[in-house]
Amino acid sequence: MNQRVVGYIRVSTEEQAQDGASLKMQADSIRAFAKSQGWELCKIYEDRGYSATNIQRPALQEFFEDIKESDYTSLLVYKIDRLTRRLKHLIDFVELLEKQGLAFTSVTESFNTHTANGRLVLNLLGTVAQWERDTIAERTRDTLKNIAQGGKHIGRPPVGFKAGKNGLTVDDEGLKTYKLIRELRGRGRNTKSYRSIAELLNEMHKPTVGASPKWNASTVHYILHNQTLKGVVKFKDDQFIASHRSILNVDVQEVNPFWTKQEVKYA
Repeated sequence: MNQRVVGYIRVSTEEQAQDGASLKMQADSIRAFAKSQGWELCKIYEDRGYSATNIQRPALQEFFEDIKESDYTSLLVYKIDRLTRRLKHLIDFVELLEKQGLAFTSVTESFNTHTANGRLVLNLLGTVAQWERDTIAERTRDTLKNIAQGGKHIGRPPVGFKAGKNGLTVDDEGLKTYKLIRELRGRGRNTKSYRSIAELLNEMHKPTVGASPKWNASTVHYILHNQTLKGVVKFKDDQFIASHRSILNVDVQEVNPFWTKQEVKYA
């Protein structure tokens, strides 16, 4: 089968783009490699003055459009970093090429997805990328848990609070909203459903919380059962004593009886 291949070359700086020497070197190397393999080089796509981190490059985007209706069999680059310096982008690019039936070859790095070794290297790169994502996720999770253990609220302040310099402080208007919802909820036989409370709040034209234009049952439920109002910070399945005081006059030991008086200290 005759291999019909294309090349891609790129330089990033204004000086390189003006001089053109680097582009010529890349193009010459791609031509020589294609000739040595007996492949037909159909076209070389060229991006002048674009960073590797910018994937919205004109020639690169033109290439991805062209391969949708082409019979090209492979993309050649001088080095992998001419295409991208980011591992995630590389894996995404190669997956896209494979869907279109193209292999990917770096002429100076012995990287060729036509071969078993090339596919092995790509799989190893994918494993490393997944490890990096998992490591970042673990670090983020540990950092957020440490913040929660220190009693600091994570995320947007709940109804009844506002963000202060040293953490959450009482928001009088929000507290009024909470007390109104609790009053509407009622007790015993007079208990109203979350949906009916939401409907009443909408009829009263009470400002909503968050991005939703109208009150709904889930928002009402969340507000009434938010442990933050009790002086507690939650992270995943764990609960910690908050650095802000409860605005419901609730002893946090009612939330967790194993917390000692010595532990219940507020900033």
